[in-house]
Amino acid sequence: MFQRILAALCFTTALAISTPAFALPFDLGARVGLNLANLAGVSTEDTAIHPGLQVAITGQFKTPNSLPVKFIVELMYSQQGAVTNIPGDDIVTNLDYAGAALLGRVYILPPPLRPYVTAGVQAGYAVTRNTVIGDNDPNDLEAIKATSAGVTGGAGVRIRQFGVELYAEVRYFRDLINIADVSEAVPQGVEVADDGNPRIFNSVGTISVGVRF
Repeated sequence: MFQRILAALCFTTALAISTPAFALPFDLGARVGLNLANLAGVSTEDTAIHPGLQVAITGQFKTPNSLPVKFIVELMYSQQGAVTNIPGDDIVTNLDYAGAALLGRVYILPPPLRPYVTAGVQAGYAVTRNTVIGDNDPNDLEAIKATSAGVTGGAGVRIRQFGVELYAEVRYFRDLINIADVSEAVPQGVEVADDGNPRIFNSVGTISVGVRF
């Protein structure tokens, strides 16, 4: 499955790069950031922030420059999860997603330095689901579903010089679907709904910088 997803991402990237810029309905770019992830629904006394990497290929749909609203699509790889504090070695939960996001961006001020707010939806498929205790080998994690979907939003600032757009932003993502696999036993410290099922959601803050051509 991971190989198929990776092949699809590579094909899409190669197709976009090989297509003349004037023929594309969007302006291509890239973004890289630091994830500060955790799992909502798990006791905060037992978990800590899981740092990770987020990289994305971005496309901003072409609209008149005077329009303060822009629409952006992203294909991304996002390292998420959590760290569970236990006596001795901590348990690291690794959840790596191949995903996509559709965002709206609203600029607040005119050029050259333009702060903005952004919001949208994001979905992903976990290409990695495991736990690691200390220096031991990873163990597959079946208690978390492969699919993730939710809302994302944040704020940033951009500047455009010599035909290149540079921007920096902070963003937050939260699942709207419960990613806990109800067929598995409920781990200690996990919230339980009225029906007795566990409730776990990805909760991710991202600090990133990007470029668009």
